[in-house]
Amino acid sequence: MATTTLTISLNDGVYSVSSDPAEVTEGGELSINVPTGPPVGCLICVDHDLGGATSHVLTANKTFDLKDKAVGTTWGYDVFGPTATCPVVKKRNAAHSIQITSN
Repeated sequence: MATTTLTISLNDGVYSVSSDPAEVTEGGELSINVPTGPPVGCLICVDHDLGGATSHVLTANKTFDLKDKAVGTTWGYDVFGPTATCPVVKKRNAAHSIQITSN
């Protein structure tokens, strides 16, 4: 099973991601490396269910198993500080995306 690593960085109060879109091959995993701070971690707000939720406060690196997701599945997501809350509107024009691609 292939693992795609997405690294989130924090520089001068601005969150950035290592690849956009983050492309996960079919049957693979997405490993998210979070900022080491301060502050440590981040909040990821996604527009569809990812790992059982539409938001994840990550204070340590985490891997999501995406083996059951079909090719072409796409999540839009935004990154905020770990103490933030996600916007109420779930389907928004997200800044970043995660996509399932064929092997």
